[in-house]
Amino acid sequence: MATVLDSERKGAFVSPALLNSNAICQFVEHLSKSTPFGSVEGPINPIALALAAGGTFVARAFRGDQKHLTDLIKQGLQHKGFSFIDIFSPCVT
Repeated sequence: MATVLDSERKGAFVSPALLNSNAICQFVEHLSKSTPFGSVEGPINPIALALAAGGTFVARAFRGDQKHLTDLIKQGLQHKGFSFIDIFSPCVT
C-alpha cells in the first residue's frame, strides 16, 4: 500500500492500482502466539488513504459484480492521472 501511495504522490504511471480487499476479515479477531491479546491496530481504510494522498480517481467495487468492476477498470485506464480501485472480496472462511 505504501508503494501505491508513493507512486500516486509522485504522479507515476501505474494506473489503475488495484487492491484486492477482504475487509470483512479485518474485523475478525485473530489470536496467536505473537498477538495473544489480538491486534492493537485497527483496520486501515484504503479509500481514505488514496483520497488523502491526492487521488483523482478513487473507486470501490465488489468482486461479485463483474460488469461494474469491468466498467470501473476501464474508467481507471482512461483516466488522465492516478487511479485507485479497491476491489472488495468477502472472506469465505
